[in-house]
Amino acid sequence: GSYITRLGGPNIIITGDFNDVPGCYTLRRLADFRMKQVYPEVGFGPMITYYANRFYFRIDHTLYRGDLQPLRMWRGKTRLSDHYPLMTTFAITGNDTDAQQSGTK
Repeated sequence: GSYITRLGGPNIIITGDFNDVPGCYTLRRLADFRMKQVYPEVGFGPMITYYANRFYFRIDHTLYRGDLQPLRMWRGKTRLSDHYPLMTTFAITGNDTDAQQSGTK
């Protein structure tokens, strides 16, 4: 959260290996900084991103805020580590509804 406050602008994308499942403390904490999860908006199916040792979880996440609209999220097929790649396509809307609602535009 401190990095978002110190370095963040109106448009932010955070993505990567959180090593934690949906609903975890970290994702709830990032929501306090108006970060929204992409998966609930455009994800489909189980979206397993971790597959090592017969454990199958979605522990990689993408969050965003600002003038962005997630259009698509998908899991890649390349196996270069114990995680599948997670990709997301965004549109730049030019309409930061979060900032307008909080009066910070």
